[in-house]
Amino acid sequence: MVILIDTNIILDNLGSRQPFSQNANAILRLCYQQDCKGYIAVHSITNIFYILRSKFSVTDRKKCY
Repeated sequence: MVILIDTNIILDNLGSRQPFSQNANAILRLCYQQDCKGYIAVHSITNIFYILRSKFSVTDRKKCY
């Protein structure tokens, strides 16, 4: 199965946003375990970096990449 992972799924997981973080973690775990192939849009990377600025420092955000 191939899925397109929305920006909010990544944000829910990285930001531990409740009540969605458990579902986001489950989706990403499926991709990690290679039960499905997950893709994100290229523009999501810069959006995630920008949105997480209030929660993480620049150094911490760069570690995610």
